[in-house]
Amino acid sequence: MALDRPPRTVVPSGFEEPRRLSRERFLAKVPLFSSLDDDELRDILLLARPFSFEAGHLIFDQGVDADGMYVLEQGQVQLWVRLLGEEEIALGRIGPGGVLGEFSLIDRRPRSASAVALEHTEGYFFGNYHFELLRADRRPAVVKTMSRLRAVLCERLRAATQELSCEAIAFYGHTEPTSRPPPAELPVRSSASELDPSRLRALPFFSAFSASELAELLAPRIIWTVQRGHTLFCAGDAGSAAFVTIRGAIEVIAGPPGSGSRCAILGPGRLFGLVAPLDGGLRHTSCVARENSIVLEIPQGALQELMKGDTAPAFKFADAVHGALIESLRGANRTLLSQSAMGRGAERKRRAPSLPPP
Repeated sequence: MALDRPPRTVVPSGFEEPRRLSRERFLAKVPLFSSLDDDELRDILLLARPFSFEAGHLIFDQGVDADGMYVLEQGQVQLWVRLLGEEEIALGRIGPGGVLGEFSLIDRRPRSASAVALEHTEGYFFGNYHFELLRADRRPAVVKTMSRLRAVLCERLRAATQELSCEAIAFYGHTEPTSRPPPAELPVRSSASELDPSRLRALPFFSAFSASELAELLAPRIIWTVQRGHTLFCAGDAGSAAFVTIRGAIEVIAGPPGSGSRCAILGPGRLFGLVAPLDGGLRHTSCVARENSIVLEIPQGALQELMKGDTAPAFKFADAVHGALIESLRGANRTLLSQSAMGRGAERKRRAPSLPPP
């Protein structure tokens, strides 16, 4: 598949090849591309567009459409986020070898933070459009890069959830996790082929699939009917499957039930329990039915096979998984930022001088 090559950099005769090799060596050291071989690196190099920003330049703003990612070769960039009420919180600095906006390659939602150059900054920009062209062409370079992005997502989601759990303990004090109460009724297992594909397509996870693709996806799966209060899994369990809410609502808790912090309540069409089946670790959250619910089970082996697939349904499935992971991470980060803002507000109130009554 033909792709536009990066704009040529004007350099003295005889220096073009060393410059190209230097760029390949630099990208090979970036963790996102470190698993690529020489041929795969050259594919990635086709997407690289050099950029150069001076100090004070706003690279991207929170809320604007994400068009790609930036890999820094030199310089420093400050990330910050605006909360409701226009309060701004600095998130951290990115230096040489760091990456900005990498999740925009697998998610098209607006930027969740802003980035500004603190000094003269150079590097390479990778646009969503050309990255998607290579993905559609099944290039190994893109498949490996997306696999690495998923691993980074899982790592960050685990870290954010752990921080939420620690925040809950710091705020409420340590409590012993509640034992799993025996359900009033045992979960009922049935075949997912009984579901109506045309109705499922109204739900977020299934909306991109055709009726025939959904029938193929559902044929070997099972669904569970669970009662309110039933624990589907606990933090520390093995990640044997992921799930999709078909009906009802599932509460996601950072840590064990009864001693963790609520991360989310997921209604119909939402994926959950993804991280452990994807990265092979133990569960980092617990999930409890908030009301009588029906959930679709996707076993770990089937999940991993679908993520490796190169068919149109497999691509749609992977997009849904990426979207669910990013939404979970954004939700956890929003909660942490809100808790941080409330903590600072309480501290300011505590330190405020007492004024005499008028």
